[in-house]
Amino acid sequence: MAARLASGLLAAAPAFGYRLPELFGGSDGRRGEPVLAYPAACRPQAWSAAGAIALVQAALGLSADVPAGELRVGPHRGFADWFPMRVTGLCVAGHDLEVEVEADGTARVTTEAPVRRLL
Repeated sequence: MAARLASGLLAAAPAFGYRLPELFGGSDGRRGEPVLAYPAACRPQAWSAAGAIALVQAALGLSADVPAGELRVGPHRGFADWFPMRVTGLCVAGHDLEVEVEADGTARVTTEAPVRRLL
């Protein structure tokens, strides 16, 4: 379901210069009908922008439990069109984190954080 949502958001993004508003609607995109921002909607909207982060997290199957010393990465097959993917600029337990997923879904994690990597 998250992959379907991601696909819809990515399809709508060009209509807003990749700055998603807080609210938009449209008719049937399969028939070529445009998406439209609600007139009073903020563009961009912070929580709309944060949605992109949540989708990348879902695609990577990324979750960290620092007190337990665990970092889970399990790329979701529903996002196969997104792979290969390389995500940098992340941080876990105060350390840099990089996640790379190959086209076949194989994940590679690079970090100096004191966590067990569960792939």
